[in-house]
Amino acid sequence: MGWLLPLGMGLLSFGLGMGKANINRQAGYANADEVDKQRTDTLLTHKFNVGQQTKRLIRNVGQTRKRGAYIYAQTVANNERKQATRTTKAASSGAAIGEFTPMNARVNMIGKEFMEAQMVKANTKASIDTLKQDFIDWKTSADFQTTMTANQLSRKSALLRKQADWGYVSDSLGALGSGVSSYGNWMTS
Repeated sequence: MGWLLPLGMGLLSFGLGMGKANINRQAGYANADEVDKQRTDTLLTHKFNVGQQTKRLIRNVGQTRKRGAYIYAQTVANNERKQATRTTKAASSGAAIGEFTPMNARVNMIGKEFMEAQMVKANTKASIDTLKQDFIDWKTSADFQTTMTANQLSRKSALLRKQADWGYVSDSLGALGSGVSSYGNWMTS
């Protein structure tokens, strides 16, 4: 019966060591789970940010179109008023046609005013294209950064799980050694 107490103490030491090993492994897995949640939050935040920036792009494009349409309408209206004034002057000056005549000047001005109106359209389109390209550039960069962060977090999570598993093996061997040592100490006492 002298072996019963040393065996019990050895088993107690082993059991406590294994309990510690389990707790440490669970803590390591909990840390890995938290990193997985960070990865998910990073991806969700990116998705939200892309949605917000898309709304902003749509709003800015709409405002640019509206502003461009207003400027175009103003330009066309101003040009029509100028044309009416020139038509009146040309009609009262005679109907001579040729270079440097009122009619020739009127035709040249109509062409110039048409180009002016077309430039308003072109500038509006260029502004919209710039807004879209800025969005594409931002999104490309944000996608890359988010992907890199998500990949880093995935690797970190996997590493934490491996560390927890290896720590469990190490702690288990330590518990076994502690149990055997405790048994040996009690047997020799």
